[in-house]
Amino acid sequence: LDMALEAHMESIEVLERVPDGSFARANNMNNLGEIFQEKEDYTQALAYFHKALAMERSLANPQRESEALNHMAEVHLAMGNSDSALYYVNAGLDLATPLENKFFQCDLEHTAAQVYAMVGDYVQAYMHQVRYADLNDSLLNQAKEEAIVNLEDRFRTAQEQNELDMMRKEKALNAEELHRARLTRNGALVLIALLAIAILLVYKNNRIRNRANRILTSQKNEMRKQRDELEVTNQTLKKANHEMDNFMYRVSHDLRSPLTSLMGLIKLAQTEDDPAKRQEYMDLMNRSVGKLDSFIQDMIDLTRNNRQEVTFAPVPLEPLIEEYFESYRYIDGNSDIECLVEVKGRPDLVTDKDRLGIVLGNLINNAIRYTKAYRDDAMVKVTTQVDAERATIQVRDNGPGIGEEHKSKIFDMFYRCSNTTNGSGLGLYIVAEAVEKLGGTLRVVSEVRQGATFILEIPNQNPGTQPKPLAPEVQQLLKG
Repeated sequence: LDMALEAHMESIEVLERVPDGSFARANNMNNLGEIFQEKEDYTQALAYFHKALAMERSLANPQRESEALNHMAEVHLAMGNSDSALYYVNAGLDLATPLENKFFQCDLEHTAAQVYAMVGDYVQAYMHQVRYADLNDSLLNQAKEEAIVNLEDRFRTAQEQNELDMMRKEKALNAEELHRARLTRNGALVLIALLAIAILLVYKNNRIRNRANRILTSQKNEMRKQRDELEVTNQTLKKANHEMDNFMYRVSHDLRSPLTSLMGLIKLAQTEDDPAKRQEYMDLMNRSVGKLDSFIQDMIDLTRNNRQEVTFAPVPLEPLIEEYFESYRYIDGNSDIECLVEVKGRPDLVTDKDRLGIVLGNLINNAIRYTKAYRDDAMVKVTTQVDAERATIQVRDNGPGIGEEHKSKIFDMFYRCSNTTNGSGLGLYIVAEAVEKLGGTLRVVSEVRQGATFILEIPNQNPGTQPKPLAPEVQQLLKG
């Protein structure tokens, strides 16, 4: 980058002495902006992109002008200036959209999708991403078609050249036949040689034709494959859009419901003189606030799991489990529950501590809450088995259990086994997402009125590595 920067600076000095070099100077300014953008010197990058933009406007070059606007939007996006990024990317789209060359519009649509995602307008982000995918596919198909046309032109040219060669050889053959009338033996040898050459040319021509056909067939197959991949991508985007709509509806509903209940209880408490009634209203308010806090914590866990990088470090298991036991055993002010920990093998596990906390916290919280509500002699036991390769963690309770009709759905977003439960339906969904990030698997063994056991299998990683999934045969065994 430093060598490129030095070369462009020298180029600017030369171009200052060149008449009618405005186009080259504008291109040089744009290149300098890209170099400083790569070096993350965004102030210098914006300065040169502004110069390039002014020069392109003076040259009445809307394509290159839209390119400069896109670069400026990218720099503001990298700096976190969402308003400026939004302004420049929309200005660039206004210029590039009417143009016949859609290359610059494609880049702007991609930048716009990133900007709207940054400001949280996922509907607009999705629309620009779809337009980017369509334009990118169109440009890709156009490039493939041009390559095929060029290949066909080369094939036709080679075929025509071969035909001309054949005609020349045929003329030469006729001349040799006339000469053979005078020189019989030498003429026979020449004829044999010409026939051999003709056979060789035909063979070579067939090889060229077959090779060209194979290349064309390969190109067509590749285009079909890319078209199929695009169709799968479109279906995935449609599914994601549907899930986003459902997610926004459920989030707004589950946030508003406890707030509405809380406002109603406040009004009742304000008009109530009976201390006992007011205390009852206060307890109900506290329950609504707790429900709202639990839902917000689920949202924080979901966001953290989706956005936070996976990092590995040694995690002492027994203190972490005891911490969650102490946090949740006093739910509803009642600590009458037996909480057991059994550690086998290694005491530490190298994994992502935050995501492991999300998994264990949700599983232990669910086990304590549902078991205490079901029986007086409630018990929750966590067993760990850690070796050099992987860890197996079991969370077992003697609660009400889970029916067969619910087992395949409990990890779905917003699914609740009963409408009487106070949960958001996000806990086990977040658990499943976190387990996937850790490269592990999670299954449940349960019968109604016989308790439930959640079995977690995750790799024992090395610090600083990426998640490694379990072996396929192990995953198949766990699923079975």
